[in-house]
Amino acid sequence: MKIDFVSTVLLFIYSLPFSALHAQELPIQIEAGETIQVSLDGADIPHFEPHLAVNPTDPDNMIAASMALPEAGQGHTVRVYTSFDGGRTWSYQALDTTPVYGGDPWLTFGPDGTAFFLHLPGIVRRSTDGGRTWSPPVHLPRGAARAERKAGAFDYPKMLTDQTAGPYSGRLYVVASQADRLPSEAPVYPIALLRSLDGGKSFSFPVHLLPGNINYHIGAPVILADGTLLIPFQEITKRRGVFFDSPRLWMVRSEDGGKSFSIPFLMRENFQATSPHMAVDTTGGDFNNHVYAAWSTTDAYDFNLFLSVSVDRGENWSGPVRINDEIAHDYTQRPAVAVSEAGMVGLLWIDTRADSSARCFTPYFAISDDGGATIEKNTALSDGPICNDTPANKIPFSESGTTVYERWSRGGDYFGLAPLPDGSFQALWADSRTGVFQLWTTRIKVQVR
Repeated sequence: MKIDFVSTVLLFIYSLPFSALHAQELPIQIEAGETIQVSLDGADIPHFEPHLAVNPTDPDNMIAASMALPEAGQGHTVRVYTSFDGGRTWSYQALDTTPVYGGDPWLTFGPDGTAFFLHLPGIVRRSTDGGRTWSPPVHLPRGAARAERKAGAFDYPKMLTDQTAGPYSGRLYVVASQADRLPSEAPVYPIALLRSLDGGKSFSFPVHLLPGNINYHIGAPVILADGTLLIPFQEITKRRGVFFDSPRLWMVRSEDGGKSFSIPFLMRENFQATSPHMAVDTTGGDFNNHVYAAWSTTDAYDFNLFLSVSVDRGENWSGPVRINDEIAHDYTQRPAVAVSEAGMVGLLWIDTRADSSARCFTPYFAISDDGGATIEKNTALSDGPICNDTPANKIPFSESGTTVYERWSRGGDYFGLAPLPDGSFQALWADSRTGVFQLWTTRIKVQVR
């Protein structure tokens, strides 16, 4: 397996063949608790693409968000759910008196327990009571120049807050692809960064990273223990409709709160995969400041998921270790990744290995307790594969006629996974065990035997 650039030490640790990594079981016990339905606000309404955040000041307070389709052909809305008992019970929280149309929901908490909710078309809301009530929407500024050119729409937005004790503690970042136009009027989608210095009440104009004629797709950014911001991104097209034959995955780093950025660091060449989700170890333990990137391949003959690690703040990356211990029959949903208080790396995804027809999916969880060098045996979170191609999911979400199942056959482009103070993980995903996409959660305990 090719390694882009890595030190001799990393070569020794990470270049072992997959069979050797799984030759013996690690002494880890994974126990999934009761599976609990989160979306109780509509038994016949598809709910999909969920995200999850846990309050750092009160881990019993959790917030989930997703898209939902209350009426066929009318566009998808965003919805929010709260728990105040560690995920055992959930309540739907209305954002407004009318349905809120939007997509790509993303959640984060500030270090003081303030919750933030981001969704398309570029709106941030805040809550100071654990998600029971939410502020009026704050519209992300598009930038005066882009507004004049009738450009500026956001896509693939991600949001995070600095929860460290460093100089930028509490700072809120939004990263997204933002539509722009070249001098020739050709559309282009560079990466945009927006910052809030007042707790989400207002945002700076977007700053474009690497402006040019390349369209990028961003992954989920992370913040190191000292407040350094890391943003992964991959090349998609050279211009509209012309894809790269061998796209690359990159990383940029900001050490001054988003004011300036490093040169891009190459993560992978020929990156035929989904943009990675990322997590960082800030526990102070043996793997402190290890950065983890997880992705799923999109090659039609290679349905796998991989984990790569950086031990030098994102400059160099290990050769990827395969996450799935069996091959799936179809493209898998990109994995969520999180690091527990004990320094263990948790991974959540779905794949079709249990169904030879590649129609039905099973949620899986896996763990690494050695800094990403090896992956523990995968654990299924359901009794069997669950089929999402149901009549209730085959309804159009827009005037185009495209159905929910056609666009989000795996329940969304991402799921939710959050670490908890006792070393366990809270998992959130969408499946159709009831005949329509609904949100489900479980507490996953990880213990050393």
